[in-house]
Amino acid sequence: MNNKLKEIKMKLNKTHIVSEKTEIQMYRKYKILVVNLPSIGCKYGKQGLCVMCPNEMRISKNLTITQIEDIWQSIEQQISELEVDKVLLSTYGNILSEDELSRDVLDYLLEKLNKIDKIRVVIFETYYKEITEEKIKYLNEKLSNKYIDFETGIESMDTEVQQKCLNKEVNLEELREKIKLIHKYDMAIEANVLVGIPFLTTKEQIEDVTNTIECLIKENVDEIVLFPVNIIKNSTIEFLYNNNVYKNISHWTVIKVLDNIREEFLNRISISMFGEYETSNKTCFKENIFPRTCDKCYNTIMHFYDEFLKIRDPKDRKKLITDLLNLNTDCDCKKEIE
Repeated sequence: MNNKLKEIKMKLNKTHIVSEKTEIQMYRKYKILVVNLPSIGCKYGKQGLCVMCPNEMRISKNLTITQIEDIWQSIEQQISELEVDKVLLSTYGNILSEDELSRDVLDYLLEKLNKIDKIRVVIFETYYKEITEEKIKYLNEKLSNKYIDFETGIESMDTEVQQKCLNKEVNLEELREKIKLIHKYDMAIEANVLVGIPFLTTKEQIEDVTNTIECLIKENVDEIVLFPVNIIKNSTIEFLYNNNVYKNISHWTVIKVLDNIREEFLNRISISMFGEYETSNKTCFKENIFPRTCDKCYNTIMHFYDEFLKIRDPKDRKKLITDLLNLNTDCDCKKEIE
């Protein structure tokens, strides 16, 4: 692991203010309602690992039943008001870890969600190591009327990149067994992949994502979610950015990654955190630095993302990508990928 990055993150951990409030963060991502619950924090982040993750929404004590009952009212209201059919549950870490969310609180949430016909799918954001057969059986029992999906951060499948650039480790054999276990129970797994890993050139970033996608598809991951790096307050990446060690990536880097993916696999690709969210909390993401582009490209690229995510047919998606890359934008920012 990169001890310097660990040292930076441990120092940032000490400056993070632990709140006594139990506010949740909710936003709509197309037809998904994302619900981020506060917790005492991810155990991996506390160890100085995972460069990409900020210290978000940490509280002094984990949620109680009384608190989740109050929180549920807000969740239920958002489900009722928004055009959503999926709910993603997160603690900015591992929602299946009882260190972050107690089983009785999770029981309460799942029992409530299982009764809402409008919601077809419940997604659990968690580290792949937290997924066990016992937990899968438990979720099957609690969500008998829903389809279950796991979203897990992989970032990169290159061992050297994991250890030197991200302070993270993914064991391929262990991940492979988790994928088989999930599919055994007719559930799905999404893998989050990072676009814009620090300490790599733009060319290396594109190659790393392309290779990671090919590896994950080979391992039968159901969907791959591309996460362009956001520079988030109190994160290690923000520290690197403020000290001129990291530059926020261009949207064109994401487009080039999409262009590299074989057409037949484009229907298994999604994109997140590029600036697309509608939120119930107007302070959500307001301090994030999203991928950059010039004023000439911005509206065109945002429209591209919207159209890409609305359709699933690989041929239609490939045409969108090709048309965008062939477009004469009359700007300099696109030249970074040429």
